[in-house]
Amino acid sequence: MIAHFSKTKKQGFTLVEVLIVGLLFVILLIFALSFSGSYIAKYQLIKEQDKLINDLKKSQNLSINAQDGKKYGLNLGSNNYVLMSETEDIKTKQLNSSISITENNCFGSEVWFEKLTGKLENDSSCSFKLQDSKLYTLIEINSSGLIKFSNPKKL
Repeated sequence: MIAHFSKTKKQGFTLVEVLIVGLLFVILLIFALSFSGSYIAKYQLIKEQDKLINDLKKSQNLSINAQDGKKYGLNLGSNNYVLMSETEDIKTKQLNSSISITENNCFGSEVWFEKLTGKLENDSSCSFKLQDSKLYTLIEINSSGLIKFSNPKKL
């Protein structure tokens, strides 16, 4: 009699293989989470910077158009700013709770644009920082009304 030995195929993974794959997954997850915190902070700072620059440009455009004969500007607080005309506050905007306006060297805390030209009032220039606990971005407005900004940098 001839005995037939058949090889049975092994199905599934061994415990060691599953543990190694699980360990690699945990290491990759820890690595990804360590970078996501700084990415989120940078994203929030850029988002607030974009909002503020858009409102600066809005007040500048309203002054250039001067359809109602008024000049427009922003009043910069430490954690908010106000879009305003010569006669009234138009809208107050809150910054994200972790972000503040610092090192403001604008005339007082106000940025006014001249009617029809859109230049900064009094041929001055001004700059200020938006910052959180680890990053900052610099916003500058020159005397001709050009608004420049930097990419977020570490403190």
